[in-house]
Amino acid sequence: MLLLIRGKITPEIKNPVNRFLIWAYQPLVNFVLRYRLFTLACAVLLLALTIFPFKRLGSEFMPPLNEGTLLYMPTAIPGMSIAEAAKILQIQDRPAEEKFRKR
Repeated sequence: MLLLIRGKITPEIKNPVNRFLIWAYQPLVNFVLRYRLFTLACAVLLLALTIFPFKRLGSEFMPPLNEGTLLYMPTAIPGMSIAEAAKILQIQDRPAEEKFRKR
């Protein structure tokens, strides 16, 4: 902060933006501090009003993921021939094909 703020620092009251924010915010703060129970009751009421829509929300934003298949990515040694790799893939895919035919 010492590196960024240099020179004379003006008071908050002389800054026009800060004066406007204080002018707009001060009545709200005074009201909330004066009527504490009313403020808390409004907050609880707003919370209670959100319970019904929240329960009706359900899972409609996330569609069901009924993919039904698994992806198996086999790996092999780098020097394996293409014929050997094709043979191993056929052996690995055979049980999956049999399960598909049973459906």
